[in-house]
Amino acid sequence: MSAEETLSLKGLPPDVREAVETKRILGKKRLREWLWFLPILSRFDAQVDGRLKKVQGRSVLFGVLAFLSLFAAIFGTAFSDGDIMVLRSTGGVLLVFFILFIIYRIKVSRLKKINLDNSFRDTLLPLLQILSEDIAPKGKIILDLNLGAPAAKENMISEQKLPPGRNRKLIERVYRSKAVHAVIPLTNGARLILDIVKQPASYDRYYKNPRGKYKHKQKWKMLTLVTTGLIPPGDDFNVDAVEVDRMAELQKVKLKEKASGELCRLTRKIKSKSAAGVPEEPVRPELLVDMFMTLCAMLNPAGQRRKPNGR
Repeated sequence: MSAEETLSLKGLPPDVREAVETKRILGKKRLREWLWFLPILSRFDAQVDGRLKKVQGRSVLFGVLAFLSLFAAIFGTAFSDGDIMVLRSTGGVLLVFFILFIIYRIKVSRLKKINLDNSFRDTLLPLLQILSEDIAPKGKIILDLNLGAPAAKENMISEQKLPPGRNRKLIERVYRSKAVHAVIPLTNGARLILDIVKQPASYDRYYKNPRGKYKHKQKWKMLTLVTTGLIPPGDDFNVDAVEVDRMAELQKVKLKEKASGELCRLTRKIKSKSAAGVPEEPVRPELLVDMFMTLCAMLNPAGQRRKPNGR
């Protein structure tokens, strides 16, 4: 086990360490238990993120220095007519930078293995803290979190060649990761449901530049599907179907009858793109609060329910 992994995992409680190693959280606990568990995991993830950025920066630095040293060794040897001392000195510098580059690439790889998707840290934990006074103290919150990278190989759902246009070749790879599923019981008996699905897509473009050199560029797009749901509290409240129909003209809202009662869902899409890796734009907890409030505003006391074609 690497020094990075040892330092990061040392002292973590067993269940937190298991979440890091499996990159999965599946459980049903009270709010106070999650607010003990998730902050520990969040601090670990922040530590790994910070260290990963530093290690990646040094990896790039030593890679560039190794590349420049290679040219220095070639031209230095040529201009010195093969002087063995010049060859040894430039070759030694090249070897040092190349070894450091390899060492830091290994560190990057090991840190990525214990790095976690930030959805639980940037979105879920702040949401639970915001809603803490409205969550039933004895109620149990169900969490099913995928902490792995959204663009991991096992998440790829399609790969195809697109019409290349001016390119030699254009390949699209689409991934899908169910990052967050949560069921949150409120003090009034209602239940809130949250689903966050990430769908990153990469576009690899292979082309020839005006000077005849073959080039490759990669761009990323991210589609994040955020769905909030509301199950009314028992028989005391119903969802206003007229309001659902009105809202459906502006947003994606659905009302379904289930064995456990009515379920009203509201979905929004967040799009982002990047030319430097998978976009990591977080879902703001304030957005989720606004979506939940929109759903709650469509509740009517039992006996006052309006239907789409009348009162």
